[in-house]
Amino acid sequence: MRNYPKHLNSRADYEYVRAHFPYKMWAKDYKRLIADEYRWFPIGQYDTADGLTVDATHKVDESKTGTGDDAKTVYLYSEYRADENCKMYRLGYTREEIEKYLSEGNA
Repeated sequence: MRNYPKHLNSRADYEYVRAHFPYKMWAKDYKRLIADEYRWFPIGQYDTADGLTVDATHKVDESKTGTGDDAKTVYLYSEYRADENCKMYRLGYTREEIEKYLSEGNA
């Protein structure tokens, strides 16, 4: 392989680019693995936002259903947490491992 790959699909792909290309080329892909670790997950849909906790890991989004006189407001409650199916975990990496590679590569 002569050029940087367009897609990194396996742990071997990530290890290859880390070993054979400069830090500036592979660091963005490793940082993306960390960035995609957490996401918003829907918890439920409510008729009122009363009693719902809103903080750094919980949010309430207002949505309209129906049209005209039948329009109704619903509140979508979501939680920000680690995605057990994120690419980083599927490839067998940990956050600490990737942060170690990024700090060593940047040295």
